[in-house]
Amino acid sequence: MTRGAIPPDTNRHLRGVILVFLSAAAFATEAIFIKLAYGQGSPPIAVALGRLVVASAVLGPGFLRLTARKRIAPRVHLAVFAIGAGLNSGVMLLLLLSLQRVSASVAILCLYLYPTITAVLARPVLGERITPAKLRALGGALVGVGLVAWVPAGMGGAGGVGGTGGTTGAFAQTLIGAAFAFGAAFLNAAALVLVKRWLPSLPPLVSTGGILLWGAAAFTVAGAMGGISLAAVPRAAWVYVVGLGLISTVLAFGALYSGLALIQASQVAIIASSEPAITAVLAAVILGDRLGPPQIAGGLLVIASALLSALASH
Repeated sequence: MTRGAIPPDTNRHLRGVILVFLSAAAFATEAIFIKLAYGQGSPPIAVALGRLVVASAVLGPGFLRLTARKRIAPRVHLAVFAIGAGLNSGVMLLLLLSLQRVSASVAILCLYLYPTITAVLARPVLGERITPAKLRALGGALVGVGLVAWVPAGMGGAGGVGGTGGTTGAFAQTLIGAAFAFGAAFLNAAALVLVKRWLPSLPPLVSTGGILLWGAAAFTVAGAMGGISLAAVPRAAWVYVVGLGLISTVLAFGALYSGLALIQASQVAIIASSEPAITAVLAAVILGDRLGPPQIAGGLLVIASALLSALASH
């Protein structure tokens, strides 16, 4: 190695960190595109189906080509199906169900327990150690997300149950909504760990294409059961659905799984916690949402925790 050259392991780690930060930035546009699409009268299931169809059209052909050449083992096909039609689709569906019952802030708080769950699952499944540095990063990320999602009393939250606090029905709906979001967190963590465990033989963009194809198939079935198809998306909303498919899905998942191939799953989850902070900034710039001191402090804490995780092994 020449003097001043970056060691291969460090270079690999750095590329992984950059890819996951890029993924977080792409995922951060998700809430913006969804809100704009809903504002045009699009049903939630139709929006989810539309994004997956657009994304599958971009990345799906690579997976189908390898399948046609019989270069993908049956057990790998089964793993892609389980992650795409099961885990990833389950995350999207549970979040939709959660947001119908609780505010966005409560849903975000429950969902972003997934870095902690990922670290716990990665210990027995992948053999990843839970180091003091990881624990500090996890704690900082969790507190930071809580501050970003915090809504002062009297301001209300985005969507969900509001104005009926104290009643038995409202409390029950809040518990159910929080349970749905926690379920989404668990499935999200399981997907990260199992992609790394089950799909190391596939190029990341190929596995992403297969996962998205099966996700589109799952939501096509779900939509058909509810009498909803792509025709339910208004013409004016398609620009947002396409943005959701290309940026928040193709770029987001492609960069996520590419980064996951290079660094530990638990580190990926912690770095990905920067997504809510980036979303808050985008919402303030694009939608005119206000950022208070707690959101700014939380965003800085999340970013600091992500950086701590990124630098933990170097």
